[in-house]
Amino acid sequence: MASFWLPLLPVLLAISVESVDILQVDVNRNRVVDASDRERYFHGVNVVVKGPPWIPIVDKFDPDWSFSKEDMQALQKLGLNGIRLGMMWPGVEPQRGQYNETYLTMMKDLVDMAGQYGIYSLLDCHQDVLSEKFCGEGVPDWAVYTGNAPGFPFPLGGAAPYDYDPKTGYPKPEDCAKFDWTSYQFSAATSAAYQSIYNNTNGLLTSMAEFWGKVASTFSDNKFVLGYEIINEPWAGDIFADPTLLLPTVADKKNLANAYDVVNHEIRKYDDQHCVYFEGVTWGYLSDGFEEVPGGTAYCNRSVLSYHFYEPPQFTVEEQFSERAKDTKRLGCASFLTEFGIGSVSDLMFATMNEADRYFQSWLGWEYKPYVCITGCGRSLWYPNGTMNMPVAKALSRTYAQAIAGNGVEMTFNHITSEFKLHYKIYESCTSNLTEIYMNEELHYPRGYTATVTPKDIVTWHTPHDNMFHVEHDTTKLKPGASITVHIVSR
Repeated sequence: MASFWLPLLPVLLAISVESVDILQVDVNRNRVVDASDRERYFHGVNVVVKGPPWIPIVDKFDPDWSFSKEDMQALQKLGLNGIRLGMMWPGVEPQRGQYNETYLTMMKDLVDMAGQYGIYSLLDCHQDVLSEKFCGEGVPDWAVYTGNAPGFPFPLGGAAPYDYDPKTGYPKPEDCAKFDWTSYQFSAATSAAYQSIYNNTNGLLTSMAEFWGKVASTFSDNKFVLGYEIINEPWAGDIFADPTLLLPTVADKKNLANAYDVVNHEIRKYDDQHCVYFEGVTWGYLSDGFEEVPGGTAYCNRSVLSYHFYEPPQFTVEEQFSERAKDTKRLGCASFLTEFGIGSVSDLMFATMNEADRYFQSWLGWEYKPYVCITGCGRSLWYPNGTMNMPVAKALSRTYAQAIAGNGVEMTFNHITSEFKLHYKIYESCTSNLTEIYMNEELHYPRGYTATVTPKDIVTWHTPHDNMFHVEHDTTKLKPGASITVHIVSR
């Protein structure tokens, strides 16, 4: 399969910006939709640079550091039409109240360039353990306030706090390596620092909201932005002052719901169109603790529940999708799997993608490249020598519907046989008759394929270019509720 990427790579398709819509949510279907009310689906990867300069290399390809034209062409050819892009708070606001306009312009240019390859960006305020002061990353140093908490990492490692490197102001790498980074969530100082943001101590929640307001003002009219993800994998807060925060649903209710309302309110001053993505604590096995979407029910059509799947902390892939589907229905919004492991091909990886198809869930795998490897970094599509990891590439490059002119009922793809099935129903409010299916002909259908669409004659199909399969139905002969099926098998 090495020839698949030689040469690397021609531009596959010019995307017309005028034809792109800002995506919102159909609250009756709990699905992300475009202006024609077609359901839209995304497969992609995380692109998160956790340290300075907080943005990938964009002007040339590098197996560890870039998100350049060559990267975008590679994703496009694989049918990966979305990224979760780290919109790093320290990059935007290195000094309190002083915004880095250069960084914002560079990020906007990156989003615009990705959009020309049909790649949408979810802007993610990424953090893990909140700060490098806690052997993690995420918020600016000025946004870290621990109050009277014992020195980090108490109670881990006994009573003695770590020494801070006088050059960096952070714990030394050899000390950080004493525990897995996830363990540092249970430090008293880390927990207190999260709680300081949730409580708006020293105006920190206000500052976080204003950071998002600045981002929203920059991207408010950008049609290739999926939305704004308020914070990645939020910790519960000060579990030493309030141990009940560790119980399912409690932290979502006590801390996150109010914080998200504050941030949503600030975003909506500048952008009342894009979706706000919100995430509960990572161990919410059953129902999350949210009673409404950020800002209340008026924003259901612009709200998306973000969630992750890893085993652990989740129990099973089936349970995670089932419970998040219940949350989505209860809250009246859409949902989106924004992280799961794609570093190597595994049965669990395929099970996750199969379950996502079953629930019509978009997904963004962790992660595209290692970038700044402070916490939980990974490598999926590229080896260090710059060659593509073809087993992972083939696994990610599934046949799937990117746009459905109706209400999706069933979608399946067999990664062994490449058999694809799609069943959807005509939806009354959908004004388009075009369904768009991505299929990697070279990797999955090297000897060609046989396609069947029904009802015959009333529904037709054609391939406008390589790897795209378009289905159109006669709107004069099919009424709302009528079924359409697509069946593609490899020869």
